[in-house]
Amino acid sequence: MSYKGYLLGILGTALLSVPATAQAERAYGAHAPEIYSTYGASVSVGGGVVGFIDNAMRDFATVGGAWDARLVFGTREDIAVEAAYMGAATPVDALGLDNNAVLLSNGIEALARVNLLKEEWQPYVMAGVGWRHYSIVNSNRNTSSVAKNDDVTEIPVGAGVAYRYEGLVIDGRGIFRAAFNDDLIARSATSEKADLHTWQAQLTAGYEF
Repeated sequence: MSYKGYLLGILGTALLSVPATAQAERAYGAHAPEIYSTYGASVSVGGGVVGFIDNAMRDFATVGGAWDARLVFGTREDIAVEAAYMGAATPVDALGLDNNAVLLSNGIEALARVNLLKEEWQPYVMAGVGWRHYSIVNSNRNTSSVAKNDDVTEIPVGAGVAYRYEGLVIDGRGIFRAAFNDDLIARSATSEKADLHTWQAQLTAGYEF
């Protein structure tokens, strides 16, 4: 490569980095991290607590722990998208199950997120769709009305706020997930089928690039 071509290459790279750098400086002020994308992206992991909305499910499963790993694209835009793996474990109490039985779940979800601000403090609202697999673990017997496993479709909606500082992202949120096609607890002649709608509060930490 000629000397002239080398200079043009450096100039072109610098010009392409200006919008991203300027956008980060507007969002972070003096605490702008090194910029790799103009739209913003982050990876994070964290956990929290989860519980069921339905009265019958609350009698069966207590409040438990939840965890997830999440990718966000568009942290510096008005609209962002998220993709996540999520899991939860809640102690259960039902006739026909061992005393240490646990309701374990794992799933994935995709969310569209509206960022209300693009500053260091970033409140947002979100909605999307997900899939979750439930299973009973830590029980050698199951003569209860509870199925061994169940797959459900979920519609998550929620709100939260992220704090971004020099690439570090701390995110707190609350989520309601409406469940469909849920048959974990069979309907009996004396009771309605229990719905697997859940609430969740969580805190995650990650890195924005």
